Amino acid sequence: MTLWIIIFAIGALGALLVGLGIRGKRISDHPWCRRCRYDLFGVYPPAMSNEPDSPANQCIAVVRCPECGLVLSDRRSVRWGYRACRRSWIIIGVLSIVVAGVTGGTTRVITVSHINLRHYLPIWALRLDAHSSNIKHVSATYVELMARQKAGALSIQTMVAIGLAVQGDRDAAWNPVWGDFIEQAWASGKLTPEQKTTYARQSCSIRFQTNKSIIGDKPFEWSAQITPDRAGTEDQLQPFALMFVFDGLVLGGAALPLSAINNAPSSMSFPRRNEPKKWVNINGDPLKVNFIVFAPKASSLGVILRKRLMLRVRNGTISGRITAHLVAYEPPEWPGGSWGGVDVPDKTKSKFAEWSFSHNFQTTFMQQNQKEN
Repeated sequence: MTLWIIIFAIGALGALLVGLGIRGKRISDHPWCRRCRYDLFGVYPPAMSNEPDSPANQCIAVVRCPECGLVLSDRRSVRWGYRACRRSWIIIGVLSIVVAGVTGGTTRVITVSHINLRHYLPIWALRLDAHSSNIKHVSATYVELMARQKAGALSIQTMVAIGLAVQGDRDAAWNPVWGDFIEQAWASGKLTPEQKTTYARQSCSIRFQTNKSIIGDKPFEWSAQITPDRAGTEDQLQPFALMFVFDGLVLGGAALPLSAINNAPSSMSFPRRNEPKKWVNINGDPLKVNFIVFAPKASSLGVILRKRLMLRVRNGTISGRITAHLVAYEPPEWPGGSWGGVDVPDKTKSKFAEWSFSHNFQTTFMQQNQKEN
């Protein structure tokens, strides 16, 4: 649809340029004969005498063009202002109309004949098309790249590099089949350590939420949601797991003791679409193992960790900062069954990546009587 709008706009612009070019640019304000385009300057309009009965005034009605003899008494016989056509505008307009016509006709033929235009595109063009925000274009490009890879025209490393570049472009639409291909290459030992780290870091997005205001004795609450929005599908086992580790909380310029934070009530939820969140209390030391996101997949909403702290803070708006990091593990041997919901013993873990992140926030603290006022 967008392509047809562009084609129509180019054609309309070309027609406008042709019309303006033919009309031309006004280069003088002289009167000229409409029949032969003779310059009537000094001839029309004729000079009038101050005496009403003057013979000159009586001959005005029979003034003729000196060149062709056209009677000039009719106003339609005289045109004011001479215009010169703009040839460059006409040429550009005609070319625009031709380009729009040829492009529209070719597009129509390709659409009716179901011709796969991507089959004839070079690799660099397919790389650009893979970063499209249209999921249909991304899927069609993936199919073409896979066909070339199976035919031997592309290496697995090239495909992995393209997939990682698309995964890292948050403006590009993501098709989970890219994740499946990269994970299959991972399982077959075709990925480098750098590529594994890149894929794990780009597979999930992290979003923090904190209280905007706290009234009375209500607890200060924050949550971190890890959403695997750029991973593979659920058809195969994820080759890594993620562990969230809380590092600290700074409130009003002062760091809260980790012991107090670790002992604070914590809960975890695995949200599902169109269903209310179900929270499960977490026991144990959150510093060692807060929680593990097993088999993060693009079709999942991920996991949410929530903490509640009872704080005694002066009234007013206070700035804060939450710091944490994620650790990615790769098991040397696949355990039986699914990873989901089952903690993996430390001996089966192999850490291969770790990265930090933080979140700045502002919270307003007030007493209950201030709310009532």
